[in-house]
Amino acid sequence: MSCRKLAVRPLLLVIVLYALFGGGERFAFAAQSADTGKDIAASEAAAPAQSGSGLFVSYMFASQRVERIKPYVAEMTRLTTEAGQLAQFGLATSDAAASMSERQRTSAERLKQAVESKEASYAQLSGYFSTMMKAGPGEGPEHASDPAAAAVDESAWMDELGRLWVQTVQPAAEAEALTKQAVQSAKLQQRFGLAGADGLAAAQATDLEAGLRLIEAKETFCRSLIDTYQQGNGKPIDIIHMTKAIQHLSAGSASLLQEWLAGWQDYAVKQGAGTPAPSAVLPSDTLPDGRKIESLSVTAVVYVPQPSISLPQPPVWAGGGEVYLPLRPYAESLGYTVEWDAAASVAGLRKGDGETGWLEPGGKFVMGGQALELASAPFAYQQVTYVPLSFFSQIMGVETYWNEELRQGIMMPYWK
Repeated sequence: MSCRKLAVRPLLLVIVLYALFGGGERFAFAAQSADTGKDIAASEAAAPAQSGSGLFVSYMFASQRVERIKPYVAEMTRLTTEAGQLAQFGLATSDAAASMSERQRTSAERLKQAVESKEASYAQLSGYFSTMMKAGPGEGPEHASDPAAAAVDESAWMDELGRLWVQTVQPAAEAEALTKQAVQSAKLQQRFGLAGADGLAAAQATDLEAGLRLIEAKETFCRSLIDTYQQGNGKPIDIIHMTKAIQHLSAGSASLLQEWLAGWQDYAVKQGAGTPAPSAVLPSDTLPDGRKIESLSVTAVVYVPQPSISLPQPPVWAGGGEVYLPLRPYAESLGYTVEWDAAASVAGLRKGDGETGWLEPGGKFVMGGQALELASAPFAYQQVTYVPLSFFSQIMGVETYWNEELRQGIMMPYWK
């Protein structure tokens, strides 16, 4: 069954201002009509934008379609088995059993197609990151900016995106909530003999379509965000700015941020990131300076595009809302050599044949006689040097994002 098309009003504003998210970038926001008339099949067949954000949007929502269809297939399989058993005892007609069997067959085929779409989008996303790793910092399409682009008011851009959310995604979410209520009602009616399996199957089919329309609405919204940014800035929005844009939207879209970060975790696990050995999981502990630390998941900070990096110990959370990562594996993956001064008990970083910078006590990074005050002080724990996530942005020019409420973050080394 094809999904109905979403009616979306054009984005209305043409406005000017400066600097999105403190990135120092100037970009324009031009009036644009969001193309939301495509159904799910057309959406999956369309070639994704060649940027990390665009490709990830394809992967994330393809994954959501798979997870939305799976329980429907399982339920159709259960109802088909039940209908067949009832038909054997003359409690259901053979036509009813055949009809249910056809529902099960078509739903299984639909799931197969959704899985194939997810795997194709995963291959595109992984291939993109593989190419970017070879290209090196600053060489991706996110750096191909248009110097002629005007500037835009960030708050007005966010306000307009918020209105687009209310006009498109919110109605789809409300419609799905109603179909879920209808499914619960159909289950009760079947339980008390007031309706048959056909009624329940029909309600579940309607609920599935509503769920898929909601996924389509969210994907359309994300692509509108990407398109308006690119139209104004002359280049695709990078993953970190995309994450911040989603976070800055109205509270009604808070679930989208959770889905976005969960999608990155799913991608990291698929790339090979997993749980460390039990011996590597840190207990809750207190540092000498009084800060309490707690062990986090290996995927608490997704390292794009190499989430399967081997960690000696997982990230930890420390008091004050800061997440800390083991220094050596990340620094070495970025081309740095990590040194250790045993006499002073401090770690050092060196890039190629350059001078070594040292992590001095008191939260300072010293190189060439100059000291930089770090946002948070590193620490050593169980013979591993930990540095705050902000260290990679301050010292190595890496884009980082951390959400304290969800305790989820992203580190993107190649597109500063």
